Amino acid sequence: MEGGLVVSKCEDPVVIIGEHFALNVPLPPALKDPVDLILLVDRAKKDFADRSFMVMAIPGQDELEIGAFSSKAEMPQGVEILGRIELVEIPWLPAMKPSKSGFMEVDEYY
Repeated sequence: MEGGLVVSKCEDPVVIIGEHFALNVPLPPALKDPVDLILLVDRAKKDFADRSFMVMAIPGQDELEIGAFSSKAEMPQGVEILGRIELVEIPWLPAMKPSKSGFMEVDEYY
């Protein structure tokens, strides 16, 4: 993961891997298998933020959950926020290649 303003602003960063299906990240329909995404989580941000993905521990579940909610009332009861996702990095895959435009200058990769 490249350094940058978002990365340098994280107080307690950790990187985890998540599948795009589990996170509802839309990718080209040609991709039938799950794609691993790199998620930068700031563990210092443990407060609720609307429409932000958060890593959560839900009582009675062994696995951590990742989710986003419009309001705090929508969150499961007794949930503990372990951190907020600050950046998602999606790998470039051949299925993401743009279609041909007909102009060599546009279609060629330099």
